Amino acid sequence: MKKFLLGMICMVFAISVSAKPYLINTITIERNGSEELITFIYSDEWEEEEMTLVGGKLMKVTDGYSEFTLDYANLSSNILTMTRVDKDGDTTLYEMTLNEEGNVVKVLEYKNGVLDEDYCTFEYTEGRLTNYKQINSEDIEESVISYDEWGRLSKVEVTDNYNETDKDVISYAYQKSVDYTQVGYLWDTFYGVDLDDMEWVAVAGYLGDRINGIPTNITTTSKEGVESKHQDWDTDGYGYPIWITVSEDNESERYIINWYSGPTINVETISAEKAESARFFSGDGVEVSGDAKGLVIERKGDGSTVKRLNR
Repeated sequence: MKKFLLGMICMVFAISVSAKPYLINTITIERNGSEELITFIYSDEWEEEEMTLVGGKLMKVTDGYSEFTLDYANLSSNILTMTRVDKDGDTTLYEMTLNEEGNVVKVLEYKNGVLDEDYCTFEYTEGRLTNYKQINSEDIEESVISYDEWGRLSKVEVTDNYNETDKDVISYAYQKSVDYTQVGYLWDTFYGVDLDDMEWVAVAGYLGDRINGIPTNITTTSKEGVESKHQDWDTDGYGYPIWITVSEDNESERYIINWYSGPTINVETISAEKAESARFFSGDGVEVSGDAKGLVIERKGDGSTVKRLNR
């Protein structure tokens, strides 16, 4: 970990800015005249290492039927857990093993306290999820994931028991050649890749890098035929989508996205002694020196975080 030492006391100025949104707060799904609300709850603590989002850890997701709670207590042992509690009282505990990069590589399931025979594995290439297997005593469903040069999904091939004659191929079309508009890690919702409950682990940042771009068309080809979805959206001033409409077979669902912009910026005077064990990041999450000009996010040695403006 790099450490930077400020040679003199830096005065910190109060700043009032509109922070760039980076985490999804709520998603409202409108379908068939009804609404479904998905709520994401984050901790007040700031991320220890993943400063690219400069935000709190995802702690809980509720979707109206189930509540998912993430537990980071054993991250030092490369273990992440998530508990799902359904309205009927059924519980599922997901015990996830992480690799050295902090991405999930294997998931075990405990249903109502009993270890289930089903499990899944994940593989990555250069930080991106490229292989996902769901394994049980009867079959293996494998998803092989490909990207284009801009980090957008280009193709997903899904097979059962490695049977090439029974393969689903998901392909994507985009509105323009380069599109870095991002919708977090919502694989199933906006990309048609079924990760089941692991989608929330992706949102938490533990299934590799997020996907770039929003496809305008998603086409799934299987032995049953061809299915196609079309997506429209609009974005805010930061390029983040505020709504996405997914249309298929003359029916559509509209997703209204509310983005979380982070905690209040505090005012503080930082001494050189305090700054000695700190790390500093730009507003875009890039590590910089402590005396860099402009908006600097300081991660102190005691774990607290403050934003300040260096003049």
